[in-house]
Amino acid sequence: MSSYKTLPLEACFPISTSLVTGIDIFDTVFLPILPTIGIIPIFLLSRCFFDSDKDGILVSIPIFLFVFALLPHLVEYSMSQFFFCFFIYGFFKFSTTTKARPKFFVIILILFLAIKFFGPPMEIWALSFIFFFIIATFATARYNANLIRENDLFYSQLTFTILIFVICFSYNPKFYGGLLYLNPTPDIFQETLERFLGNLIFSTSPVLWEPFVTSPVSPTPLRLTNTLYFILIALPLVLIPIYHIFHKRLVNFLIRDIRAISAISLLIPFVAELIIYGSLGAMPMRYFLLVYPIISMYWISKLPSKKTFYAILVCLIVISCLSFALHQRYDLYRKFPGEISGQSMTGYLGDNTERGIELMTDHHTFGCLRIFFSEIFCDPSYFQIRLYNSDRYAKIVGMNEDEIKDFDYLIINLGYLNFTTYGPGKPGEESWKHFEPLGKYYSKINSNSKLNNIYINREFAIYGTSAMEH
Repeated sequence: MSSYKTLPLEACFPISTSLVTGIDIFDTVFLPILPTIGIIPIFLLSRCFFDSDKDGILVSIPIFLFVFALLPHLVEYSMSQFFFCFFIYGFFKFSTTTKARPKFFVIILILFLAIKFFGPPMEIWALSFIFFFIIATFATARYNANLIRENDLFYSQLTFTILIFVICFSYNPKFYGGLLYLNPTPDIFQETLERFLGNLIFSTSPVLWEPFVTSPVSPTPLRLTNTLYFILIALPLVLIPIYHIFHKRLVNFLIRDIRAISAISLLIPFVAELIIYGSLGAMPMRYFLLVYPIISMYWISKLPSKKTFYAILVCLIVISCLSFALHQRYDLYRKFPGEISGQSMTGYLGDNTERGIELMTDHHTFGCLRIFFSEIFCDPSYFQIRLYNSDRYAKIVGMNEDEIKDFDYLIINLGYLNFTTYGPGKPGEESWKHFEPLGKYYSKINSNSKLNNIYINREFAIYGTSAMEH
């Protein structure tokens, strides 16, 4: 879990769930909500494009297995994906029904707020989809007047678009507090794309791109399985428009009705996210995995042969089941720390430090600390977080002789020693880098004269940057 200041509903959700159900707040984080009901919004989104419930549920299965089925605990960005599916379904109903349109207006506005406050990066999905949908609808009116035959509907859609843009930029601490100050460049995008493709297709061992910065590498069977899944989704999105170009039917294929307009509009958020985050050093595939299989299968369903649709759909289901099984086999997800170890470590910090201390740790342990401090001291903002960058990494492994001044304590999750970690940097730096597992340098960290090992249990080790009073 990340900062509650930029993700307000992150803390509210487990707290309110605990109050309503009586379940301990720690246990609410592990309620299998999305792995249980996550297929429902995916199915509703699929039904916007398929007339048959059977086709809708079959298309939803591989998406569910990739997106929600393996979640080990509450993940705020996944909640945003959950609400995004409902948002698109609600907008589709808003645009295709004349009854209860004001009700759908309010519902999709609430869903947009849920997306925004659970995962701010996902609001760009909603914004770019709606924006392109409005432009495409207006621009293609001369080809299909039915799309804007109702002036009230078009102006309602336009009003909604303006409203969510105002909401987005009126309150956006993640943008104004960080992203606005970053320096995206085409060179970073090119480098990021090269890393992604190399890791996806060619790489069989970690590559060191710069000091301590690497690319995580999945086991070969899993990597090849996922690559095949991506190819099966992406190829129809490239080949089918080419097919219609040769048959001189591309315009009619892309804009013939609201489904076609919605499909092409739903391709845009991934492009927008790819450009923005790729220019900052990341290559997120979460939108691709959530939405693109639906659009790909929708376009395939419009081909003359229905057998092609079901053949590819069966392949996607089989591959997604195999990927699910391989994830279980290799156990790639980080386990949440044991409650006793976490509470013991948190209690030690609370008893021996003052509020406002600066802690350096990996981004997963950061979320765990928020939960433990909320549970024990009802204060998730007790500490300030410092995440990894190349300079800090060099200091903790003893390869930088400068004094450590930008954090007070280093916390290492001993269960994560063999995992890479993200370091989103700070304003003015390129962001979203994977850093090498600490296990590679653990002995150097322990022998670093600038760090004092002041606490250790089965799962955590704490290092102070100066002697600590016991």
